[in-house]
Amino acid sequence: MAKKKLYLIDGNSLLYRSYYGIQRLSTSKGFPTNAVFGFISLLKKLMEREKPHYLGIVFDVKGPTIRHKAFKDYKANRKPMPEDLVVQIPVIKKILRAFNIPLFEQENYEADDVLGSLAQRASSHNVLSVIVTNDKDIFQLVDKLTIVYNPVKDISLDEKKVKEHFGVSPSQVVDVLALWGDSADNIPGVPGIGEKTSKALINQFGSLEKLLKNLDNIEKTQLQEKIKQNLEQLKLSQQLVTIEKGLDVKFNLEDFSVSEPNYKELIPIFQELEFSSLLAEYMKKPRSTKKHYSVIFKEKALRELIAEIKRAKFVSLDTETDSAFPTQARLVGLSFSTKPNHASYLPLRHDYPNAPPQLQKERALNLLKKVLADPKIKKIGQNIKYDYIVLK
Repeated sequence: MAKKKLYLIDGNSLLYRSYYGIQRLSTSKGFPTNAVFGFISLLKKLMEREKPHYLGIVFDVKGPTIRHKAFKDYKANRKPMPEDLVVQIPVIKKILRAFNIPLFEQENYEADDVLGSLAQRASSHNVLSVIVTNDKDIFQLVDKLTIVYNPVKDISLDEKKVKEHFGVSPSQVVDVLALWGDSADNIPGVPGIGEKTSKALINQFGSLEKLLKNLDNIEKTQLQEKIKQNLEQLKLSQQLVTIEKGLDVKFNLEDFSVSEPNYKELIPIFQELEFSSLLAEYMKKPRSTKKHYSVIFKEKALRELIAEIKRAKFVSLDTETDSAFPTQARLVGLSFSTKPNHASYLPLRHDYPNAPPQLQKERALNLLKKVLADPKIKKIGQNIKYDYIVLK
């Protein structure tokens, strides 16, 4: 059975590509829209081609990060983001929310760190992460449950492909970048050591740690001296290029489920931005959506449902019983829904031949009591008085 795939998009990578890929596009009132139109167009293209079931987008936050604290000149060479791009970011995020796509960002950290942490959480759930970016730094995250998709070159990179494409394995990427440095991020590396030499050294010795223990085995003494003279700078560079993977990020796979857009929110935005082609497309879109129905046999799935109900702050529910009279009825199962075309059924007393194992009724109801008895969570039902008596 194929693993579930979670697509994680590097929002800033897509943002800049969109901005520089389309020039001189604005509304009749002069508001720039090139990045907005490009971003949505590229996102649509990706979704139509890959057809992801789970999707999330991660952005950088404005302001210093942990790397600036470690090195005050981190990214000092970078020019400020163009003002006509800055004003488009809130609009892009508003559209993405109308598409019901979850957005992530975290204070003091970069998008790469959030991507790494989400991928790590996905791995612990045996979910395959596909990180969408053209950033080579992300190669360090690639493993058996994380791959990189480069939309510019239209290639997917697993562990083997990273080695073929970049020249070293994913586990060696950090060490190569530490030696090489990065002028775009003002990461110093070792002066005089470039891409070719850094990869050759790491391939020869296997890792930066082994290289530093065997400096005298480097053939060129000039190269030895460069490294010896810049050891502190090298260690700092290694710290700067290492992506964090242990951030405390909330992870529930169903939160990433791709669903139908909120047309009531989306269409007015496209009208205001004067996106006639997108407007025409979404005005005629059938209002159908993917259906997701599940049967709950495990306590873990029930706990996930309870968490979903808490987030929604309401639930539509229905009891399944063996009698039309509530005082005589025996509870057989419960149905729940928190959004259109998504529902879960919890069987409790199905005893037909070869019926699958089910959760113990008392245990299940005890867990559900947290939400069913919570006055802050609205309950919706048809003939709900009947359900109330059965559950009482």
